[in-house]
Amino acid sequence: MGESLDFWWWGEDEAPGLGAWLRDAVASFGPADVRLRLLRHDEVLPGFPAAAAAGKAPDLHFFWNGVYLVESVWRGYVAPLDGLVPDAELTALGGGPQSRVGGRTYRAGWYAIPVVWVANLAVLRSAGVEKPPGSWDELVTACERVRRAGLRAITAGDGEGDFSVWWLTHFLTQELDEPRDAARLVLGELDWRDPRYGAHWSLLADVRERGFLDAEALPLTLWQGLGRFHEGQSAFTLASGPMFTGCRRALGDDAALLVAPRAGRGRLAGLPIVDTQGIGVSSASRKQELAAAFLVHLHDQERCDSLWRSVRLFPADHRWQGPGSAADADYRLLWEWYVGANAPYVPNLLPLELHYRLAAGLGQDVLAGRLDAARAGGEAARRSRAWVEADPARAELYRAWINEATE
Repeated sequence: MGESLDFWWWGEDEAPGLGAWLRDAVASFGPADVRLRLLRHDEVLPGFPAAAAAGKAPDLHFFWNGVYLVESVWRGYVAPLDGLVPDAELTALGGGPQSRVGGRTYRAGWYAIPVVWVANLAVLRSAGVEKPPGSWDELVTACERVRRAGLRAITAGDGEGDFSVWWLTHFLTQELDEPRDAARLVLGELDWRDPRYGAHWSLLADVRERGFLDAEALPLTLWQGLGRFHEGQSAFTLASGPMFTGCRRALGDDAALLVAPRAGRGRLAGLPIVDTQGIGVSSASRKQELAAAFLVHLHDQERCDSLWRSVRLFPADHRWQGPGSAADADYRLLWEWYVGANAPYVPNLLPLELHYRLAAGLGQDVLAGRLDAARAGGEAARRSRAWVEADPARAELYRAWINEATE
């Protein structure tokens, strides 16, 4: 019997067809058989540390970027790729600064994931809106016209807090001057109670009070909300680059990409937000070299080209030259956002506990009318301070990692 590897992965939810691509990649990997386990969305974060603690971790595991990975690195569950992957190769496929800890790289990139808004141009036209909004005032005007036309303005699911997190991502980022400002808020060097840093909650309360949010969609999951947007009766949704492919299939050329309407005054305002999905190797794996060889295999030229051709995903590999002239204008725009100036995905830079209790939880409280922006800012400051004071040593680990991840 030959060698085998276990790989627990996620991505079919946001990029249908990724599983078929991955099975083809496994079939073409000669050194070993790779046994695949597709994770549910709610298994991605808790599954790996629980398996590692029980001594049952797979050889390879899917990881979101930043703190989602780093928490497992701090526990010693993830192996550094340095020494397993040749230096030149690691430079090309490494997951970027948020995937490094203490000068070592712990995550290989897999595919790019711009975080975007999607507009339905047909709905906008039917409401007399000639082009997607570029500013907050233009968004308000467009949503008012859409509502008067009897259509839905903004449709997204927040049953698990995803819409709340993405709303913070788009609009808190616009008030930051540099990515590490997000951590400075956590560490008390900046103040959540400053109206500037609570503006995203003010904007969220505003669209709720104006009736712009699709009330039937909010209790749904992110994916169910996206399916409701695909029905063609809504003007806007929040999505990712991989999810845009589903919008294009459902709505044709009426699906259009845009950066979040500009509402903030920070130096990051107006920039597209781009992240990558990735894969790491378990520190407990007895086949780390073989697992690293599989990561390299996923980044060979044929695999990179077929990832674009068959799944419409951009490989997270600096050697890949892009989709070329065959891509339509929206995909060329996504590519420009990925390779050009962009802002990071801010929730990656928040401690994991605060991701849920602050980014998701406070957004949901604002949506429910339980908190206004000022009280949300006060609660964010209190929860951040409590996190720092609960474990000062962990807070120092976090501070050191932030300095590295945002250099």
